[in-house]
Amino acid sequence: MTNIEQVKEEYHKEATRLLSNFPEILEAFEQAWQSDEFRTAHLIVHDATGQFDLKYSPEQEKAFYNFYCLFVG
Repeated sequence: MTNIEQVKEEYHKEATRLLSNFPEILEAFEQAWQSDEFRTAHLIVHDATGQFDLKYSPEQEKAFYNFYCLFVG
């Protein structure tokens, strides 16, 4: 069983990697994340994915799904 901290850590790592070419969006994500506003952080990633037609790697897909199930869904 994966613990909550591992899910958060993996999500943060993969979201940071996904947003690395978008510094303003990454900054907004980090601000939400540091404020423990995980739903908002997820929405920032989700919106950027649609806006810039970003594709998830298999690792990102898994991390984002696990995070969504625990914190958003």
